[in-house]
Amino acid sequence: IETALRAQVPECLSILGAALHLDWTLLGRAIAKLKTAKTEYDRQQADDDMERDVVTLQDEKKEPARQIARRLKLNDNDDEHNTKLSEDRTDQEQLYQDALDEWNDFAQPTILSCEILANSTTFHQDEDKMMMQVEDEEQMLPQNICDALKQGQIPDRLHQLFTQLISTEARAALNEGIPAVNSTLSDLLSKCAICLGHSLSALREWQPETLWNDLQKAVAAAVADESAQESIASTMVVALRSRETLRRQIQADDLNTLLMWLSTAAATSSVIVRDIVCMLGILCSQEPH
Repeated sequence: IETALRAQVPECLSILGAALHLDWTLLGRAIAKLKTAKTEYDRQQADDDMERDVVTLQDEKKEPARQIARRLKLNDNDDEHNTKLSEDRTDQEQLYQDALDEWNDFAQPTILSCEILANSTTFHQDEDKMMMQVEDEEQMLPQNICDALKQGQIPDRLHQLFTQLISTEARAALNEGIPAVNSTLSDLLSKCAICLGHSLSALREWQPETLWNDLQKAVAAAVADESAQESIASTMVVALRSRETLRRQIQADDLNTLLMWLSTAAATSSVIVRDIVCMLGILCSQEPH
């Protein structure tokens, strides 16, 4: 049984890798539909609230039935003052739920793939130990998992997904201000960062040239989400700890960025503060300066 399961690993990871991509054309349409549905739903909710307020006011006044009928008759042709809502109006709540389901249908495969990959590539229970492992430490993932990750080009696919999540399209989607969209993209960014950190730890021969710059861009892209920033900071620690080539790319501006991030994170997340201090310690102790 174990042999049979091992044989299925490459195919399984290949299927997961195929989902590590966002089609911004389809997602853009889903976001536009969701935004319109949310606007109409909020408007209908406001109308319902107004109707309830009017009914409550009339109940409090105890207005005679004859007087109510006379007033409604006078206002029957005046839509602006007619407070009675149509009984056969469109159910905007259902349309909003349909649009939300459509958005989730597009996003869930990618989210689930990142979750499964994160779980299948985890080999340390203690984050502090993982963070402090040395560059030549023996990797701890089973060899068949490592081989399947390389065969399926999973780390490169994760890196490409990561760049999509910090792209102008992603920022435009976040700027729409739709809670469901913002939550999904932030969650996906966080999970993708975790997977990248695991890939860096497991596959020492993987050398992504632009990863450090992309991680720095992600810090700015994830300002509104503490969880995503924590995942990104953790991955940056692993990157510096495990890749001498990345450490040698660090410039004075990078150090200033870390120091500025440290000052802002001090009031929000002790986890981020810990990781930034660790990064500064790595750079001071392992590179000439």
